[in-house]
Amino acid sequence: MPELPEVETIARGLAKRITGDAIDSIWLGNKPEPLKSSAREIARALEDSRILAVQRVGKHIVFDLEKNSVGARRGRTHEKRTGGKNAADEGVRYTQFVVHLGMTGRLQVCDPEAEVAKHTHAIAKLASGRELRFVDPRRFGRLSVSTSFDAGGVEPLEVEFEPFFALFRGRVLSPRSHRTHR
Repeated sequence: MPELPEVETIARGLAKRITGDAIDSIWLGNKPEPLKSSAREIARALEDSRILAVQRVGKHIVFDLEKNSVGARRGRTHEKRTGGKNAADEGVRYTQFVVHLGMTGRLQVCDPEAEVAKHTHAIAKLASGRELRFVDPRRFGRLSVSTSFDAGGVEPLEVEFEPFFALFRGRVLSPRSHRTHR
């Protein structure tokens, strides 16, 4: 599993490359393991959305999304693409796409002509002509959508001194505990 600094590096790299881009469409593979939210919910949230920001929250990569009317201007409707109702008609307003990389997951920004890796579970076609791909050979990674994602706990890079120090109160080791017993 990537550690927090690695996830931070990935999120920052993605933020530089795709913030401001729009997601025209999403393809999700047929393996259920990577999907924490349903395929339908993910498609509704991502399609015709603009990526406002990419950030790390805990060990998750969170894409802040804003719905736009790209599909309406192009004459496409959600019904044509997904066979269901339009997300706006149902009052669904997801604002975040949440990715947990698991042990072997990775996010790639690729040209559409690039070979699709064997264990690709999601491909988001971007308005810029590129694709954002989620590849995870072991399928421990997770994809979900949320209106206000909270990873729980305290952000380790933002914790104040006193709350951090309080975690260790009462845990002072005595000098004898450092000795090896013979």
